[in-house]
Amino acid sequence: MTNQNCKELVKANLPERMEEMKNLLKLAEYPDKFNEELNNIALSVEYNHQFKSKLLLLSWGGPADGFLFSKDGKKIKYYFQDWGDYAEIKLTGKNLTIMQNIFDLLDFKY
Repeated sequence: MTNQNCKELVKANLPERMEEMKNLLKLAEYPDKFNEELNNIALSVEYNHQFKSKLLLLSWGGPADGFLFSKDGKKIKYYFQDWGDYAEIKLTGKNLTIMQNIFDLLDFKY
């Protein structure tokens, strides 16, 4: 068990999650492989009414983390949530570009 709060954990976990997304993006030209790897990484790809955003959910239950996408995919946040605590980071630069490319490949369920 860690004594870090979500503000610290969101920063600590983002680099590893971005590395996963960068590796996933390398499979973009192979849809079957991309979808298989996406299913290994993510729990769901959906519209989340709580966040009023499109959501790539990576883990759930305490802690939980994932990526929140604006409707058009231009604004993206990475979030980390644990019991009674929540933090998010707005993506910029290379991380934003990677996730915008991922957004274009995702099939969001409503």
